[in-house]
Amino acid sequence: MLSPRRLPSTRFWITTLFGFLALVIVLALSFAIGARTQSLIAQDRGQALQDLATSTAASLADHLRERQREIAVLADSDMIRNYAIQPDRATAALERARSRLSHHIWMGIADTGGTVQIGTDGVLLDRDASHQPWFAPGLQAPYIGDLHYAQLLTGLLPPEPNSEPLHFLDFATPIRNADGKTIGVLNARGGWRWAREIALRLFPAERSTEGLEIFIYNNIGELLLTNHGGEPPAALQIFTAGHPLLLPWTDGHFMTVVTRLPHRADSTELDWLIVVRQPEAIALQLAHHARNTTFVAGLIAVAAFMGLAWFLAGCAMRPMRAIVASARRIERGDTASEIPQEHRTRELFNLSEALRGMTSTLLRQKRELAAANLELEAQVAARTQALQQAIAELDALARSDALTGLPNRRAADERLGHELRRSARSRAPLSVLLLDIDHFKQINDRFGHEHGDFALQSIALLLAAKIRATDLAARFGGEEFIVMLPETDASQAKHVAEKLRCAISELELPESGCPTVSIGVATTHGSDNAASLLRAADVALYSAKRNGRNRVEMAPIDMAA
Repeated sequence: MLSPRRLPSTRFWITTLFGFLALVIVLALSFAIGARTQSLIAQDRGQALQDLATSTAASLADHLRERQREIAVLADSDMIRNYAIQPDRATAALERARSRLSHHIWMGIADTGGTVQIGTDGVLLDRDASHQPWFAPGLQAPYIGDLHYAQLLTGLLPPEPNSEPLHFLDFATPIRNADGKTIGVLNARGGWRWAREIALRLFPAERSTEGLEIFIYNNIGELLLTNHGGEPPAALQIFTAGHPLLLPWTDGHFMTVVTRLPHRADSTELDWLIVVRQPEAIALQLAHHARNTTFVAGLIAVAAFMGLAWFLAGCAMRPMRAIVASARRIERGDTASEIPQEHRTRELFNLSEALRGMTSTLLRQKRELAAANLELEAQVAARTQALQQAIAELDALARSDALTGLPNRRAADERLGHELRRSARSRAPLSVLLLDIDHFKQINDRFGHEHGDFALQSIALLLAAKIRATDLAARFGGEEFIVMLPETDASQAKHVAEKLRCAISELELPESGCPTVSIGVATTHGSDNAASLLRAADVALYSAKRNGRNRVEMAPIDMAA
């Protein structure tokens, strides 16, 4: 005969059933809240990584475009055009350019047959360069070659400070005489250190706790640059530019963003991929914390509810136990004992109250979990706002020159594009002034770089104070400034340029006296693009330099065309 003591009690079954239902509800709510929170955080974090990758790609593209423009301007100078007649002047011009443009390691000129006629430091003279990948395209148009090693130059030039082989980017442009005939190719081999500097600036060591890493690949999948220490890991999935994804790598799962080097209409395109990644554990740390907190709170709620269910089941079973006790007494022959008939109705009543209590408790737990979800969403919104503010501050830093406080080249390019579009719509004139401090290298060499920095800051303050609120003064690079004058024709622009030149020449600096500037002026009525307008102003600036400095030169009206 089966002993009743071995059977589970009704109280146990009720408590177990109620606990199981509560656990299912808590798990479902925890999963839904965790999934929603993780989705929001992953979206916000992915956007932040996308902005960082886009900013890095834009910086690389802008630097490449600037390097190409420097070589094109140099190739258009008279000293380079006349290299066959006056090789000594051309050699001196290349040496000066290389010393000023420190990112270029070697510069040289090859004739149309491919023989190197002029080279800095006397390197590669009379060598045949016709088989070099930059020569043939460089005869036709400006060209940028992909990153590579140059074994011959590696043996002839000083090594990198870290003893790594020299990496080069080839910049080439045709040299044309006054009749437009190609007479040679100007080639500059740029070092790769500037790209490392960009990566270190956007991914400094103090952000190592964020786990941010960058990888730059060329169009055949070779790794060009990374801030990852040790052997670079490989992704287990082919990179394609698009939305941020959680991708598996050989060293774990990472929030990964892939973007391509942006194209520039006036430069040879390099099909590079910029990959930024962050460990999943760091990128989704807040989401994991929220999920775990919700789950633990749910387990505590389940335990509390099971205790309550155990107590209510005991209360519900008490009348039934009284009925059983009375029946046992009657079985033993106690005729005075009676089975309380009313207990059956009271038991059903108590059972219904217990069920209602269970429902009330579950609803209260649901409201508490919903309140916790709202609190978590508020925390996510606060973190998102802080992240957006940090991105805005980073964007402001990216558009401001740290030394002078003026807008930098990137901000100037954006404003110039805006003003050109506005000028094209309204047909109002737009003038651009390019200012270059005369003999600035001598100031640095004689009085020191701190004095040179002070001179740049003083001139920047003067420019900002002398122009209109609608104008823009920006540092264009090195000792060069740009001033944009909307709705200003050529004669008005020349007057402004003379006023600025005189004001600067009267600026008394300690030790070095009064600096002077050469200014090139170009004007458009909306028919030019940014490159042609800047090229016209740049040619006028070089004309001012050649004509004695400390003067203003106007670009010819048809220069841009």
